[in-house]
Amino acid sequence: MPGTSELVDHHLECIGKLLHMRYLSLRGCDGIYHLPDSLGNLRQLETIDISSTRIIRLPWTIVKLSKLRNICAGAIEDNDDDRLEIKTCQEDLPEVMRNRLCNITCSSISFCVACCAPQLLEKKMGMDVDVNRRDVCTMCCCNILPLLATRQSTRGVAVPRRIRRLKALKTLGIVNITRAKAVLQDIEELTRLRKLGVIGVNKRSSQDLLSAIAGLSCLESLLVQSLGYPGLSSCLDGISSPPANLQSLKLLVQSLGILLYLAA
Repeated sequence: MPGTSELVDHHLECIGKLLHMRYLSLRGCDGIYHLPDSLGNLRQLETIDISSTRIIRLPWTIVKLSKLRNICAGAIEDNDDDRLEIKTCQEDLPEVMRNRLCNITCSSISFCVACCAPQLLEKKMGMDVDVNRRDVCTMCCCNILPLLATRQSTRGVAVPRRIRRLKALKTLGIVNITRAKAVLQDIEELTRLRKLGVIGVNKRSSQDLLSAIAGLSCLESLLVQSLGYPGLSSCLDGISSPPANLQSLKLLVQSLGILLYLAA
């Protein structure tokens, strides 16, 4: 149910049994951090909407869904309150403990404690839902720890390789392509795409992006967002023949405040 605040990961354990499902929306369910691999059993599924959830990676089994037409994921706006709270916590630490390695080590220890006693985390975060040990482990290992380790943006999702198998896809986004050259090569083969959104574009990945969209003759809408300095400067200069049917182009540049946060 879209926007259901009390929905958490273990509530999706049996979703793979709903074999005739065609539409799945978890939009706004901010207690969802992970999609189970059993999602690959839903061979009739046509639309997945996980926008504004905590999911940062799609399961590899999604490439089995040959009828899938729409993948809506990620969010354009970050939660500034969450970022401010994290930054404030880091500033309260002794200076020697503010580096990334120390943060990850301390966080890992905290996560182990939280996994052993999920009721402590539930009380600390003011959760009013049925959180169990597996939910806490999923939240820590599939979301928070990878974000701390890679400083990945929460605005997009990582998609698995071989997503080119989803030949029926018409909508795909927002995809994090920061370290995903192979994914761009897969996107190049999704010739039915009409709407594409990507984040993490820089000078290194811009040429691969231009190559990917050059052959998408059905593309009507394109959203491109950078991460970090120097934004989208000169990234699209090499485009010689944009998709003929392109009607909407959105270019988003990371705000100064978030740049400072990522550089910290």
